[in-house]
Amino acid sequence: MRIFDGVLFVDRSQATIGVRREDPDVWIRQSAADFLAVIFPSDDLFELLPPSIDVVDLLGAESQELELLQKLEGRIRFELEGKRRRRWCVDVALGRSGMMAGRPRTTVIIDAATCEKLAARTVNPLQALLAGRLRVDGDKALAMQVLMLVATRTGG
Repeated sequence: MRIFDGVLFVDRSQATIGVRREDPDVWIRQSAADFLAVIFPSDDLFELLPPSIDVVDLLGAESQELELLQKLEGRIRFELEGKRRRRWCVDVALGRSGMMAGRPRTTVIIDAATCEKLAARTVNPLQALLAGRLRVDGDKALAMQVLMLVATRTGG
């Protein structure tokens, strides 16, 4: 996926022989069901994407966010625990080392109640982390860097 002039394009990825394409800045892996849950809320998860934000807004980045993204290296997985044991996941690779990693070196697990507070902006990601409302397994430094980026994104 790429964004150009405020329009989201989805291109089919094709393996090529010979000339290697440039690595993407950010690589996102997610099941189709979990991606659709962002756009079409269900009873199992609260509304992940507020009505005021569309997918292009979500995936687009401001210049200050791009500067932070360029400094991040690694692979991180977010797991949101929803209702009725529904688990929503996204796996994000950042930088070259993240693209080359075989699996995420950090996993952030957030329960539904905390996630709703984060979405409502009644608590910011760093407060939730320090209060123990979200669990970090693996590289805590990478998690803290990514959570700082999320905090700037959400205004928290």
